[in-house]
Amino acid sequence: MERGHIWIADDAVEVEKRNGNVLYGRGHGLTGHLIEIKGVGVVRAKEFLGAKAVSDETAIRIIVEFEKASSNSETEIGRATGKNIMGVQLPFIKIPVFSHGALMAGNVESVVRNFP
Repeated sequence: MERGHIWIADDAVEVEKRNGNVLYGRGHGLTGHLIEIKGVGVVRAKEFLGAKAVSDETAIRIIVEFEKASSNSETEIGRATGKNIMGVQLPFIKIPVFSHGALMAGNVESVVRNFP
């Protein structure tokens, strides 16, 4: 959010297909406006992040999956592939993470910006 990105949901995202071939994601109805912060607990996203940093939904343009790496030698970001969701083909990439959650190679923002 400090770099101008918007928070949509924590963990679970509801997906809806509109306008023929566009997927939109939003937080789940029961927990959609809540976020879990380590050491803080569960809080309302708009109160914690600020109203300007939170949106109810967004178009989905890429899927990024974080995959737990079993060793420090697994530092390569996966190859770009595609994934079909509700008949819509989206770019898909896996990014390895340490067991404590730190990214092993690069960061999500640079991966997505440089995605082919």
